[in-house]
Amino acid sequence: MLLKRPREFFSIPTGALRLTRIGAVDEYGVERFLFAGDATAAPIERLIPDADATLPAKREDVDYPFRLKIAHFNDLHGNLVYFERNGAQALFSRMAGHIHTLRQQYRTHPQRGVLAFSAGDDSVGSVFDALLGSEPESFQAHAAYRLYSAAGIDASTMGNHDLDLGVRLLASALMADATFPLLTANLAGCSWLSGMYFPAALFVVKDVRVAVNGLTTPAQIAPQPDSTLHFVDPIQVMHNLLPAVSRSARS
Repeated sequence: MLLKRPREFFSIPTGALRLTRIGAVDEYGVERFLFAGDATAAPIERLIPDADATLPAKREDVDYPFRLKIAHFNDLHGNLVYFERNGAQALFSRMAGHIHTLRQQYRTHPQRGVLAFSAGDDSVGSVFDALLGSEPESFQAHAAYRLYSAAGIDASTMGNHDLDLGVRLLASALMADATFPLLTANLAGCSWLSGMYFPAALFVVKDVRVAVNGLTTPAQIAPQPDSTLHFVDPIQVMHNLLPAVSRSARS
């Protein structure tokens, strides 16, 4: 699990978000923060920063546009390898290699940075689904999340099909294999996933702030008989969330 905090950490007043820091600046000059709380109930009017969640000062030496490379993929559906009659073709390992090459290329460049994201639907559709099992007791691994973690993916959003096998299996996968944050600002009422997803993240890339919000389409969500989860209108949620997140990225 990416963020281990006591349950009271997530007792955040309506209309507020907690800003928490994850780890130190990495070897590529990226520092990570998460916004925790409920963006579905009301407009976010204040941020509650942790004691160590001090954002670095804005850079004054950017005399020409900072260039951010975003490596993005979505709807991989667990197809990490392409199986053919005569063998297998690597897919995700090639993607991970490309991301690593980009990061190494811009590692020491003060005006360049790289972030890598999945936009969701990371399972259901490949032979690796067998590792997920049919209930938490038979869960073995989320192959995609494990490889994303090894590759250093910065964040993923929750796709509608990530819930196809049930919210309890998704919770097992996040706890076991995800070292990156799962972002979805418009999910509400899901006790099984409490503390495992976040409305937004803030990445500080070589002292340049990059805010990322996560949204999930409410279409074609599989029934969740053991959960009261529901998705709120994403446009309304963005009205609630965006001003506060934008201020944190600018100020």
